[in-house]
Amino acid sequence: MQRFLGFGLCAAIASNVFGQGALTPPGAPAPTMKTLQQVEPRIPISSVPFSITNSGSYYFTANLSSSATAINIAASDVTLDLAGFTLAGQGVGGTEGITVSGNRTNIVIRNGTVRSWGFAGIDLLNGTQTRLENLTVITNGFVGIYAGANAVVTDCAVINNGSAGISAGPNAVINNCVAQSNADDGFRADTRSRVVNCAAMANGGDGIEVLSACVVTGNNCDGNGAGAGDGAGVHATGSNNRLESNHLTTNDRGLDIDAANNYVAANTVRGNFDNYEIAAGNQVTILLSSCPQLINFPATVVLAGSLTGLAGNSGITVSASDVTIDLAGHSLIGVASSVHGILVNDTATNVTIRNGSIRGWGQMGVNATLAPNLRITEVLVSNCGTNGIAAGNAALIDRCEATANTGNGILVNDNGSITHCLARSNGDDGVRARSGCSVTDCTVALNTGDGIQVTDRCRVINNTCDLNGFGGGDGAGIHATGNSSRITSNHVTDNDRGIDVDGADSVIVQNTADNNTTNYDIAGPGSNVVGPISAGGDPFVSDNPYLNFSR
Repeated sequence: MQRFLGFGLCAAIASNVFGQGALTPPGAPAPTMKTLQQVEPRIPISSVPFSITNSGSYYFTANLSSSATAINIAASDVTLDLAGFTLAGQGVGGTEGITVSGNRTNIVIRNGTVRSWGFAGIDLLNGTQTRLENLTVITNGFVGIYAGANAVVTDCAVINNGSAGISAGPNAVINNCVAQSNADDGFRADTRSRVVNCAAMANGGDGIEVLSACVVTGNNCDGNGAGAGDGAGVHATGSNNRLESNHLTTNDRGLDIDAANNYVAANTVRGNFDNYEIAAGNQVTILLSSCPQLINFPATVVLAGSLTGLAGNSGITVSASDVTIDLAGHSLIGVASSVHGILVNDTATNVTIRNGSIRGWGQMGVNATLAPNLRITEVLVSNCGTNGIAAGNAALIDRCEATANTGNGILVNDNGSITHCLARSNGDDGVRARSGCSVTDCTVALNTGDGIQVTDRCRVINNTCDLNGFGGGDGAGIHATGNSSRITSNHVTDNDRGIDVDGADSVIVQNTADNNTTNYDIAGPGSNVVGPISAGGDPFVSDNPYLNFSR
């Protein structure tokens, strides 16, 4: 009985809780969304000329044309949306598509085409903090777009205008734009501006020209200085600019820098009439992607890959001081009738060449015969038509290899240092050093002439010289042609002559000569200081620390 009472009570409660009224709605739902006009009240423009005298948002309703200046903006805080339509002029002199009168701020113009005006397509020189986006500005009589200070110009194309494509005031940003076939510069920007990810092609002037303290990066500039024009891919006329990662091809000049204190790095510059015109006093790292190339400014030059030269030319010519050439593990390759792999003019000093190979050049691999203070490290030079490496005074040649060159392997003028090098199978001497040089810890073998030849006042220490005077040649392992050298702790084997000293006042001690046709050929007697020479028997029976071994 209690069970049935409980069931009835629950049913009564459920009936009261879940009971519903009428389900028919009282009427159609009322709108809850605001209209576009309520969200952003906009004013239509259906004819021109039109003057904007109040702040607000304006939009085109159709393609519009006029023989007079079309839109005059005489207020700040204005947005003008061309809505995909065209604002066309009739080429009347002095007319502009859109202009600003008075000093105005916060103006936005977007989404359309402006063409065929007698002067500028868009003239916002009197505006600050303006923004132009998604515009095509073409065939205007003078500048395509004038943008004032603090302007942002993005996703715009300026084509076939009678002067510059875009000319911007200070602190501007020009991003992702195209300037093509304008009569003057493609892009022109004042101080502290940024030109980023743009393309400038076939303009009569520079592709991109900036003043000072600008950033120019990630741009593609091709064929500027077109026709009878004169232009660079990128041209920096002032200081403190950063020019980086641009691709500059077939311009009159690739990269042109007029002043000092700019930073330049990682640009690809090739196929221009003159790849580089750079003033002294800049921080320059060149990513070299073609040769021949003249370096006439201080720079670090890094090969982008292995490069092949041209007949009648040297690969890289250096005419400035304070240049570093980093082969970056790549090869600089000569062809028939080419000249030198790297030519360093006598006006250059403090040049460094490192880390790669130079081969197959018609004359020398490195010709720095008259250039002082050269440093070459970890470079292989082979199969060149005359000398492998020829260096001037005070050169340092370290951990290099000179192989199968027709002339000398390594040739150094006065007061140089050659250390930890290999010179093998060269057509003349392996290493030839003039007065006051040091040749230490080198291996020289199979050279037609001498393994190592020095003149006066040289140190020849701890070298290995084997099989020199090779073939039909005539050569010594070590040959001192002059006076006052020190020849110590060398190992000379199987040469025509082991150690050959022509002059006087040299010191020859602690050397090992084995199986040479003549182990020691030393002028004298009494002209030089020579440690005792052991001949046959056990060379270790003597306790003289200056003993020369002969076997």
